[in-house]
Amino acid sequence: MRVFLDAIDSLPRADALAIRSAIPPEHLDPIAKSTSAEWVPATWNVEWVHAVARHLEAERFAQLFRAMTRRDFETSVYKNFVAGAVRLFGANVGILIKRIPAGFSLMWRDAGDVEVHGLRGPTCELTMTRVAPELVDPHWLDSFRFGVSGIFDVLERSASVVVRDMDADARTVTFTLSWSH
Repeated sequence: MRVFLDAIDSLPRADALAIRSAIPPEHLDPIAKSTSAEWVPATWNVEWVHAVARHLEAERFAQLFRAMTRRDFETSVYKNFVAGAVRLFGANVGILIKRIPAGFSLMWRDAGDVEVHGLRGPTCELTMTRVAPELVDPHWLDSFRFGVSGIFDVLERSASVVVRDMDADARTVTFTLSWSH
């Protein structure tokens, strides 16, 4: 969440202030004092995503979450995680996609599971199961898919990440990913 707050603060001042004013005040102080690796309730993230969605138009919303992923890859937790994967396996898109479930678990405690299916060539599916009910939310799912798109930005590949299926009752969401070689 610290990276999220930094991303908000990197926006033009008027935007940052408007979004901050829509975030519950009791969230801001603990996050401002936290490290990037501390866990907070998923509901906080959903509330922040809604604050951003209310203020930014769709293109800027997407840009913000893609940029956050790039920033996440620069934090100590993810930098070591990604550097280790790249050292072991090379800068291979498929290898990094296979690491998304572990990255999700690092970021979201008790929020569900992510599995990769059908990774052959430049396509696959990500399926989230047992998703925390608050995360089965269109704005939050958009923030997640734009964040996943940011992985491809880091690798300098164009990509598409779309929600293929969502079943709120079953708490499952499937994304289809496709990318350039």
